[in-house]
Amino acid sequence: MIVVGTTFEDALVETFVDPDVSRLRVRPLHEELPSDWRVEFPTTLRVKNPIGTRFRCNLLVCQKRNKDDDSVRGQPYLRADKSSIVRIEDYTPERAIHAILNSSSISERSYSYIDLGELTGNDLESIRQSALKVSSESHVTESETNRYSRSDRVKAYVRFRANGICECCDEIAPFISRNGEPYLEVHHINDLSKGGEDSIFNTAAICPNCHSEITHGVEGSLRNESLRSRIKKKESNADRTSIKPLTG
Repeated sequence: MIVVGTTFEDALVETFVDPDVSRLRVRPLHEELPSDWRVEFPTTLRVKNPIGTRFRCNLLVCQKRNKDDDSVRGQPYLRADKSSIVRIEDYTPERAIHAILNSSSISERSYSYIDLGELTGNDLESIRQSALKVSSESHVTESETNRYSRSDRVKAYVRFRANGICECCDEIAPFISRNGEPYLEVHHINDLSKGGEDSIFNTAAICPNCHSEITHGVEGSLRNESLRSRIKKKESNADRTSIKPLTG
């Protein structure tokens, strides 16, 4: 019998998709723990890594209780000690399937899942190659659903490329959104309504201040041209060298 309050040190866990829950979840792989127990785990680490990513951490056995009579509510669950979490670097999931927050989600708990192909040991580079592929395909005959999926691949890549830093001013994202991710807005350098491409070369992740200045500022056009040069340089370097995977 597992006692509430017990800590399992250096336990193995992995992210997974529960068909009944939109959000990406985490389950224990420790032999002494039931695999269906829920694990409280930082959202940012769930969505920043592909599904199936494994971590080691200390897990505390917890139990919710009703306030009125202190009776037990639901089954026990596990809480990961944030300071103890370490990603298993030598284990790579077979597929690069990522959770992408739905822009229409009011609760910020609704996600879509995008298969970005087989991983090659470098998460960011795999996402880049997938985004490059969808950017090069024709948009003429595709359905609205496919356009949404393709756009999400590009957005996923530029947010990973930015890594929490505005690609326009080099400042850290102004705040962490409720889903645990650094808040940056996706901007098309050449507006889509004016024929701009939905591609990694025409898209950047920038802070709200830079986005507003480009859209409404007196020197917005100059700022936008400077951003264009920055992205061109980033992607030119990416073509010549391997992009380092994200940390954290």
